[in-house]
Amino acid sequence: MRYSAKALLEAAGDLGARDLREMGRIAGRAPRAPMGRAVWESFGATAEQAAGLEFWSAMRGEREDFEEMAAGMEAAKVARVYRAREGSALERELAPGSALVGIPREDGSALVYCEGNVYGAENLKEFGERAACAAGRLFARYPTTALANLSAERAAEELVEVGTIDSYAWRFRPEAPAGRPKAKP
Repeated sequence: MRYSAKALLEAAGDLGARDLREMGRIAGRAPRAPMGRAVWESFGATAEQAAGLEFWSAMRGEREDFEEMAAGMEAAKVARVYRAREGSALERELAPGSALVGIPREDGSALVYCEGNVYGAENLKEFGERAACAAGRLFARYPTTALANLSAERAAEELVEVGTIDSYAWRFRPEAPAGRPKAKP
């Protein structure tokens, strides 16, 4: 039985394509039996890799799964996560705490998908959860009214970049854009 790359990544934490390839190499040397993290670490796996391998061995995965996952991760789309700048017109138009996710265009304009959890859904309480929801709409080009097409001037004035999210692991990663202080989501 094959299990999804997403399930393995959730079990293993934040791993990159290099980690997945290394996990495939380690798994290729190991017996095909469920093994705990300590055993995987004795094969040379890091703690995060061992967590993923423990899950994989319990599900009796195939070595090729790791190559597939690594290739899929490298092809993942990455979007920027924003919040509206305090005091901006955009902030007044959106629900408080809205996550905005977009891929800026070459001319500086941006189409951003929004999620403000206006209906109080339990699974959208955290900023990262709202960002993942908006990213899902963006990557799937889902028809919605929860989007904004911002000109280059408006995007520069009203958006504050607070991190990234990718179409593979669906995790919000807070980070500061190059040369700018980290903004709080």
